[in-house]
Amino acid sequence: MIFKEISGVKTINNRSIEEILSDVNANRKDLEILETICNNINSEKELIVEFRKYSAEIEPTRILRYIMLITNEGLEKATDYLDEILTDDKA
Repeated sequence: MIFKEISGVKTINNRSIEEILSDVNANRKDLEILETICNNINSEKELIVEFRKYSAEIEPTRILRYIMLITNEGLEKATDYLDEILTDDKA
C-alpha cells in the first residue's frame, strides 16, 4: 500500500479518503469507523492494528470487504490481512 499526502489530502493507493468512503455502502457507524481507520493508518501494520480495535463490532466478511475497498487489493491479499486481524498475536 502507498500512503501519501497530496496537497494536504491523505491518499491511500492514490485514492483520497473521501473517494474510498464514497465507494462504501455501509451504515453510519461503519462509515465513522472506516473514516477513523483511514485517518489513523500510515502502514499495513497500522491497518491491521486499527481493524483489530473494531473486530468485535464489525463482522469478518464486512472487514474483508472494507479492506478490499481501502487497499484496492484483491481477495487473496485482503484475506491475508483479515487473517492477521483475527489472530490474537499482536506482535
